[in-house]
Parts: sequence; C-alpha cells; structure tokens
Amino acid sequence: MAYVYDDYIYQQKTRRKTGGFFALIILVILLFCLAVFLIPKRKEKLNFYFVELGNFLNYNQACKLNDEIISKQGAGYIYFDGSYHVLANFYYKKDDAQKVCENLKSDYQNAQVFTIELDNFKKIKSNKILSAFYFATDNFLNQLSISNINYDNGQDSVRVYSTNLKIIGERYKSEIDDFLKNFSDKQHYNIIKNCNEILSRIDEFDKMFSLNNFSQQIKYNSIDIVIKCYQIFAEF
Repeated sequence: MAYVYDDYIYQQKTRRKTGGFFALIILVILLFCLAVFLIPKRKEKLNFYFVELGNFLNYNQACKLNDEIISKQGAGYIYFDGSYHVLANFYYKKDDAQKVCENLKSDYQNAQVFTIELDNFKKIKSNKILSAFYFATDNFLNQLSISNINYDNGQDSVRVYSTNLKIIGERYKSEIDDFLKNFSDKQHYNIIKNCNEILSRIDEFDKMFSLNNFSQQIKYNSIDIVIKCYQIFAEF
C-alpha cells in the first residue's frame, strides 16, 4: 500500500510540474500576441500627405489661390508635377489631413488630400545606410507633424512649440550629417544638395518665431523639407 501511495504522490507532483510548464508556455504565447498588437509598428511605406486646396494647369491661377492661403496662415506652397498643386499644410497621417480637408470644404470645395508615394521602399529597406536614414526621416516627420498639429489646436504654447522643433530638428540634423558621410560631391550632387537645404530649413525654424507670420513660414518650411526628403529617396 505504501508503494501505491508513493506512486500516487509522484504522479500528482509530475502533473503539477507538467501543468505549470504548460501554463507558463501559454502565458508566454499570450504576452507575445499582446505585444504584437500593442507595440507600434513601423510604417511599411513612407507616404507624404498634404492638404491641397487647388490644382491648376495655369501657374497664375495657382499663385492667386496661393496668396490667399498665405494671408490665412496656410503654407502657400506650390508643387509642380505636370500641374500646379497649391498646398496648405503637411501631415504625417492621412486621417489628420483628411479631417482638415473636410473642415475646409465650406470655403474650398476642391480641398482634398494630395499624396506623394515612395515606390522604391523595398530597395531602401534592403540597404543598411538608406534604411537607417529612412527610419530617422520617418520619425522626424512624425514628430514635426505632431508639433505643428498641437500648436494649431492650441495644445502647446509658442515656447513649447519652439522647444519641440529645436529638439527634433537637432536630432535629425545629426542623422543627416551621418548620412552625408557616405556620399561624395561629384557622384551624388542632388542628394547632398537636398540634404543641405533641409539642414538650412531646420536652422530657420528658430528665426521664424520672431516673425508675425511664423506659423505660415513653419508650415512652408515643413512642406519643403518633406519634398526634399522625397527627392532624396527617389534618387535610389
């Protein structure tokens, strides 16, 4: 009988150990699944979203609307790709741009989201240097867009807005400097030119806060930085 009892105890302990092991495995799987859903994913494509208030074949007509947008503190940026797109602002998320367009429909019936797409993402991702700069650019544009939105919505003061732009700008300038070390002047003229222009645009942010129309100027510079980023990646 003692033997049977000892065997019973052994089986019970074994079951507890096995049950505990399987419970641990299930817990690990659940935590992994939770992490997959909760951890933010990097975008698989770097698209650029703008609020477009008009699109013209005639440059003078585009300029007329552009002047009106500037007077209302919009960016007033004209982008040409066969026609003249009059842009009021840049947004990292399409939904944010879409909401603004809907709010502007009463004043601008042609308000819509204008998107510029990078179609060479796979090539960029497969290159270590390009991939690192791509994700640095993605992060910078996200933070830039958030800062602009927070100020426009009255969530941040001018001082906070200025500080945020300085912090994210300095960080991105460092990434650009590291990126430029990989290119020579003669072979990659356009890349170097666009990078240097982005650096200049970022440096201008600080000076703009002394201007009465700093909000419009920052939006203009933001769009110009985005366009230059697109042109850099389009080179590859």
